[in-house]
Amino acid sequence: MIQIHLPHKALVRATVYDTFWHAYGVRGPLYWDGEQRVYPLPTAYSDSEASYYHSISYDSTQRQYLYKLEPFNGPGVELEIQAQARGIPFWIGKPEGAYIIHGACKIKEDVDIWGAYWDVGIMKSDLKLPDGRSYTFYGGFLWDRAYHRVYYSDSAAGTGCGAPLSFTALGIQGENVDMMILQSIKPAGCPVQTPVPFQHQGRINFPLLGKDFTFDHFTYHDNGGLQPDSHYLSGRYAGGEVNLVGTVFRFWPPQWHPSQGVYWDSTLRYVWGRAFIRWNGFLTLEQDTIWVKDWIGIGEFTRDEPGPGLRGDRDREMESKLMIAVAPTPFTGKVKIDYSIPSDIGNPADVSLKIFDPSGREVRSFPLEQLLQGVPLFWDGTDSDGRRVSPGVYFCRLAIGELSVTKKVLFLKPVKGRRHK
Repeated sequence: MIQIHLPHKALVRATVYDTFWHAYGVRGPLYWDGEQRVYPLPTAYSDSEASYYHSISYDSTQRQYLYKLEPFNGPGVELEIQAQARGIPFWIGKPEGAYIIHGACKIKEDVDIWGAYWDVGIMKSDLKLPDGRSYTFYGGFLWDRAYHRVYYSDSAAGTGCGAPLSFTALGIQGENVDMMILQSIKPAGCPVQTPVPFQHQGRINFPLLGKDFTFDHFTYHDNGGLQPDSHYLSGRYAGGEVNLVGTVFRFWPPQWHPSQGVYWDSTLRYVWGRAFIRWNGFLTLEQDTIWVKDWIGIGEFTRDEPGPGLRGDRDREMESKLMIAVAPTPFTGKVKIDYSIPSDIGNPADVSLKIFDPSGREVRSFPLEQLLQGVPLFWDGTDSDGRRVSPGVYFCRLAIGELSVTKKVLFLKPVKGRRHK
């Protein structure tokens, strides 16, 4: 797996993974290759303060991106990527506006407004190691060019833009499908007033069919915490619907290290990181069903977690004893719900186990007498009136009063139609 990071602060970095991450960076300004020494194309390169030379080129007539990493002298890693864009690019705002809200600034009451351009497609990569081994890889790529400004201030300098929030940017790719979504959520307790809502938008391309769609009516969730490893995406678009579950198989960096403290909450923690994800489920296109099995995606995330508040030791101990597990997920028939309840709960009437849809509406509630027996429960995808619910993401919540633990589950309903790989 290869990712290339090219921010505006004069840092070029290629990161390669075999059994652990290897970083090859150049700290120095970018230059314009007017002589076209690397490729006969417009090329930006950097070669300062490092033993490696990086260059990035773009062929606007063919929509091709070319990247090269090579050592100045002696042995070293050599890497070349040829990437072919396909489908409609994903435009997110414009340099002159309108922007989207990317995040809340952490040291003053302001917001980071953001615009970006994503291009996706397929790529070929040639990698040569110093010991003489060489490899050729084929896969997908996502090119991201972003720009940031702050809304209420004249400059972004010193405002801590974009760090403490829940921001999600995902690219998912199949043989004939490119999906791109992003979602930003206002952090809990943040007092800043925004001129527009925190944003939520997406795109689905079917490049071999010449079809493309906006995909703004989606629901995205994860399994919580500062480094989530399960992700859930469902929704509808003009061509059909999407129901996917993603499982992380590699994080970068391996551990997302939290920072702490923002102007409205000195105990709030926040992180930034990327993840490589395998996706499963299905989507439909008109009358066809496309079954998704181990599609690869990459995501960039910021996450925030409120401080501990004023809860007492007993509440924290009680919450730590709550447990709920659901399997299988996704499911089409029944899902088994295992759970445990502390023996010293006090009032048994405070215990509940309920199913909710993504809007927070209660779908199903299990009888108290069943819960107190401690035996596994089964949900067959019906609501409290026995009606079949729509396919999608649902939430199983076990609670004792105000304390609770939640697990997500994906309900799939097979749709007849022609099968696609």
